[in-house]
Amino acid sequence: MLETIRDITRRWYEYSPARVTILFAVVMVCISYGIFQYFFAMPPKKPEALGGSRPTTVILNGNAIQQLTVVASGSSSQSAAPQSAVDTIVENGGFEQGTAAWGTGWFEGLFMRPGGEALSFNRAVARWYIDSRRTRNEGGRALRIEHDSPYAPHVFSTFSQRIKLKPSQRYEVKFWVYLEGHDQGAFSLRVLPSRATAPEEWDRFKVKPNSSVQDRWREVRKEFESGADWFFDLRFAAEAPLRAWVDDVSVTPIGEAREIGSR
Repeated sequence: MLETIRDITRRWYEYSPARVTILFAVVMVCISYGIFQYFFAMPPKKPEALGGSRPTTVILNGNAIQQLTVVASGSSSQSAAPQSAVDTIVENGGFEQGTAAWGTGWFEGLFMRPGGEALSFNRAVARWYIDSRRTRNEGGRALRIEHDSPYAPHVFSTFSQRIKLKPSQRYEVKFWVYLEGHDQGAFSLRVLPSRATAPEEWDRFKVKPNSSVQDRWREVRKEFESGADWFFDLRFAAEAPLRAWVDDVSVTPIGEAREIGSR
């Protein structure tokens, strides 16, 4: 077989050496381009996705993660005034621009259409939306959370914003929350490095509102430090039946890093 191919190509080369040389060069370029695309340019394979060309469910480490549409309704009469330098770490912290800048983070990046959506882990039943029915500021908007699934390990719903910080710095995250009835400590905010995290990092910078205070707005604060990371996820999570509102989320730098225990 090889001898036959060699005889044919030899005759072609003797008949038209220039054309054979050009053809050979084109073939080698195509092969080289294909090798480059395969080893260097093709994106890495993401976790297994279900749901066709635009996945709505991703399977990661045995957990089924689904996107939940966050609807922004009602109008905000507040003007989008420029924020001060210390307030711009969190974009749209008052939800006046709907879901803008929210629905972002490490888990959200697993989807082909990240941005603007909440996530449900392991079929948690929940609704996250933005409207103007109950807000801290007249004429504004707030984030509404309605989580229905009972507590179970790894079953929760979440809404996140990915923020950029400076390494080796201390920060304080603040938000206002309104709990309707007793939530049994089911609502929380975690500040997580925006990457695959170790189990001990999941609760390191976690804060829960005082569940004994209901039916009024109150402020929640948590200090954290950035370590060696540049990007973090502000991740609100609901892990049991609850009804709540969130407004005026902010992150402020407060100094150089020091060891802060989880509190």
